[in-house]
Amino acid sequence: MGHRITLKFTPDLRFVEDDSFAEAEKIETLLKSSRVQRDLARYQMERANAQAEFQKLLLSEVGNKPMTMGELLDRGRYLLLHQ
Repeated sequence: MGHRITLKFTPDLRFVEDDSFAEAEKIETLLKSSRVQRDLARYQMERANAQAEFQKLLLSEVGNKPMTMGELLDRGRYLLLHQ
């Protein structure tokens, strides 16, 4: 490059292949694999079951007593920490 342009200092340019798209495609393929999909489904089922169990516990503790949202959240936090 220094032969074509008159510069006091010629920068040393290096070109590196950008493999980020190939890496992204590899990750996308992994995420779509049946193994990962199976694990995600299992996680979602366990999470849904835990949420249902927590709701049941919270309702059994609170009953029909009127509460503000803050009181309900505080009670839920307490139950999570002490169960």
